[in-house]
Amino acid sequence: MTSLKHSGLFLILLFSLFACGCDSSSTPTNSAASSSEPTVKTVTAPPPLVAGEEIAILKTVYGDIKLQLYPAIAPKHVANFKELIGKGFYNGLAFHRVIKGMVIQAGNPATRSDDKATWPQGENSGMPTVSAEFSRIPYERGTLGAARTQDPNSASSQFFICLDRNQQWDGSYTVFGKVIEGFNVAEIIANSPTDPGTEIPSSKAVITRAYLEKYAPK
Repeated sequence: MTSLKHSGLFLILLFSLFACGCDSSSTPTNSAASSSEPTVKTVTAPPPLVAGEEIAILKTVYGDIKLQLYPAIAPKHVANFKELIGKGFYNGLAFHRVIKGMVIQAGNPATRSDDKATWPQGENSGMPTVSAEFSRIPYERGTLGAARTQDPNSASSQFFICLDRNQQWDGSYTVFGKVIEGFNVAEIIANSPTDPGTEIPSSKAVITRAYLEKYAPK
């Protein structure tokens, strides 16, 4: 697998990367972590979500996905994600990689175009990267991770949502949040038909708007 960074940015392990699907970012794959990767923080669980805490909302054509963020675990990744949301960067982007039962990935700027042939070249050129903030928090259903290339410190705008337990990604991809509402929307996207021979949804799964709001328990 590739890394889950850009299109090919994320999953270095399984897809080697997932990321590669579109640009140089990858999603976790099933490959072993490099010996040069950063130190892994010993924290094994995120703090509980409390009223008034800022959460992220991804409005998609299929419904909303609400995300708790982990500033105490991955402060640089959370700050970068919030900054991009504030700039409207994610508005109009699409989920460009889906693997049923495993992961969905978005954040590739090339997906603003309807020309899917350009998506694999959609690296986040010129955008700042974020150094790895690995932890012992496991990749479980709903985990929000940072896509990257095989360089552990190459994460930028691309992210992925884990659909099931994937132990092989633990400690190799930065965890910076989790889905707290709308996981069914992620599953709808993951189960969408894909273009033949690819992991690209046939129907464009667009994030119409991404924004931040204060969490208010129901």
